[in-house]
Formats: sequence, structure tokens, C-alpha cells
Amino acid sequence: MERSQVLDAMGQLKLYGMKAAYDEIIATAGKRQHEPQKIVGDLLHAEISEKQARSIKYQMTIAKVPLAKEIDEFEFADTPVNETLVRDLAGGDFLEHQRNVVLIGGTVPSRGRHCASLHPQRRPRSVLQRGGPDEQARRRSSRRPAG
Repeated sequence: MERSQVLDAMGQLKLYGMKAAYDEIIATAGKRQHEPQKIVGDLLHAEISEKQARSIKYQMTIAKVPLAKEIDEFEFADTPVNETLVRDLAGGDFLEHQRNVVLIGGTVPSRGRHCASLHPQRRPRSVLQRGGPDEQARRRSSRRPAG
């Protein structure tokens, strides 16, 4: 089967990830003498990755999540938001002082996403999980079987 026929068939089957990665995978496979199973596996991995990326893009579109802004781009003037407090939180100083932050608001499916958005460069895993490090350690120790 010719390259153009393979790409046409992938397009008809809506295998867009495979179609996009086909040339690179075939070139690499030829140089490294990959087995057919490896080639098919790489093509399937490319397709799965593309479908996941497309799904995330679709979900973000329908969620109507606002575009990310830098703190300096945010207009505090017409909002009831406490600018000083937000800037303090954005600086991440509460992490260095091992202080907890409680965010109160409407229902949110992912608290971690909002906590992580406070300061992307300085987000330890404990900030993204429920409770502070002490509470998490307590939960882990209570799960261990006695004896």
C-alpha cells in the first residue's frame, strides 16, 4: 500500500493522531529496524495521545474557563476582591511559613486546580491535596494495619 493510500485510509477512519505521526514513526522505524508490533504500538500511542489532547481541548472549550492572566493584568478596581491579600497569596509566602490557605467560594470540581493557580512555580504536592501535611501524615498512619 502506498504512503498516500495509507494516509487517506487513516483520514477516512478519523485516525488523525496516527496520520500526523505516520511519517516520523515510519522514518524512525526504518532507521532502527523496529518490529511491526513496535510500529503499530507507536502509531496507537500517537492516536491515543491526540484523542486525549482533543478531549481536553473540547472540555476546556465547553467549560468556558477564562484565559489565564498574570496578577498584574487583573483589574481589582471594579471587584470586591482584596488586592493586597491576593498579591500576598500569589507570592506564595504562606508556603515558606508553612501556613494553610482556605479558599471559600462556590462549588468547584477541582480545588487543586485553583490552589495550583495561586503560584504555579511554588506548589508543593501537599498544597494540592486535601488538608495540610500533618493531616495527611495522620491519615496515612491511621490506614496502616495494626501489628
